[in-house]
Amino acid sequence: FTGPTGALFAAMALSQHSQNSTGRLENYETENPEGLAQCLSTESPPCPSAVSGLPVRAAVTTLTQNVLGSGVLALPFAMCSAGIFGGLALLIFVYLLSVFTMSILVALSNTLGTFSYYGAARLTAGRRTAMWAEIWVLCTNVGLCISYVIVLGDFSFALAQKYGVHISKEECMAALVGLICWPLSCAPSLGFLRWMSMLGLASVLFCTLVAGVRYWDGSYFDASGPPSLAGFKLGSFGHCFPILVGAFGAHTNIPLLYKEVAPGAVTPNWGRTEAGKADFWKMIKVITVSLTIACLVYGWVGIVVYATFGSKTKGDFSENFRPDDQLLVALRATMTCAICSTFALMMMSARAAACNLFLEPLGFAITSVSRAIVATFLTALCLGVAAVAKEIDIVLAYNGSVFATPVCFVAPPIMYLCLPRQSRKRSISTLCVLSALAGLVFGLYGFLVTFRSST
Repeated sequence: FTGPTGALFAAMALSQHSQNSTGRLENYETENPEGLAQCLSTESPPCPSAVSGLPVRAAVTTLTQNVLGSGVLALPFAMCSAGIFGGLALLIFVYLLSVFTMSILVALSNTLGTFSYYGAARLTAGRRTAMWAEIWVLCTNVGLCISYVIVLGDFSFALAQKYGVHISKEECMAALVGLICWPLSCAPSLGFLRWMSMLGLASVLFCTLVAGVRYWDGSYFDASGPPSLAGFKLGSFGHCFPILVGAFGAHTNIPLLYKEVAPGAVTPNWGRTEAGKADFWKMIKVITVSLTIACLVYGWVGIVVYATFGSKTKGDFSENFRPDDQLLVALRATMTCAICSTFALMMMSARAAACNLFLEPLGFAITSVSRAIVATFLTALCLGVAAVAKEIDIVLAYNGSVFATPVCFVAPPIMYLCLPRQSRKRSISTLCVLSALAGLVFGLYGFLVTFRSST
């Protein structure tokens, strides 16, 4: 989707938008004419009896943990690449863009009564474009899960070496993935993982504490004092954006989480009812609170670690710590818990995309058994690729620029623009155009900088 691919996606989707609403949704009309009529209806649906959904606090915990994964380890490198002011500016920009595009996904679910990228893209941009969008969703989530496995291998291997356990890094990866990540990936819903998400979130907060302690005690400073920090680095600025996109890239789980928060939203045009409007703003609250917490954590860790190690900051900042640092041991142990939780959350989105792409077209029923089989295959794939890739900053940079940028910042605005005119607002449409353009420009720039540096 970045560069020529992004232009192709935009052309495919907007060419559908130029037709009338019947032409735009003719595939769905053939299969489900009553559902199409409901989606395009201007009448409010009857309000069903209230159904209790996932509590706001549990939803905030789940989404915050979904966002805060291995990205917290790479944020200091992003800050180092862009400079302190450039990094903070881009962090705030990606934060605001993420709040907006996640809100667009909630609005699409409220209007169309569907809870997946594939469903929203099929109803707005056509089946063919929806298939490509779902492929990119699958690649985004698999790429993030690969980065998680790399970190798990690094952390568990380092801990094993410290305590004299003779085991290879690949064996450490396989043990953690097989014993923890894979069973969690077979969970039936996001809410099912809420307690694991709470543990993971606590682990990430401990990481922020470690970063602050080692800055304030000055144990890593040279004799001359704290390192000098750059305000803005134009030459390596492009490294920052893909890492930030991957760090905030929880968009693919937003429709599914909204379904759990607001079960009544399964009714098309649910957003036109009073209950639907209340559910929409409840989900916006979940998104805003979660991303604000993530932004504060990312900003704190990025600034403090960069201020501690300066230009020597690595792609995984834990590698900057001395092996005999006791806080490093605690950091790696707790972050292992956090990453296992985030792996499961992202794998659930990946397995849903795989089912939409490979099982539903063949007429297979989506059951708990089929989900477990798909999760097993995808988990094994991530484990195999992680054993070869090994460099988390490179994986996050390529995944962020090529896959996550289009999925997070290009596809949702285009889907909104493909809605019938009576279902859109002019101000939101303008912001959607700007969001899609920004995603294409920054994604292409990030890809070029990453490719140039890696080759």
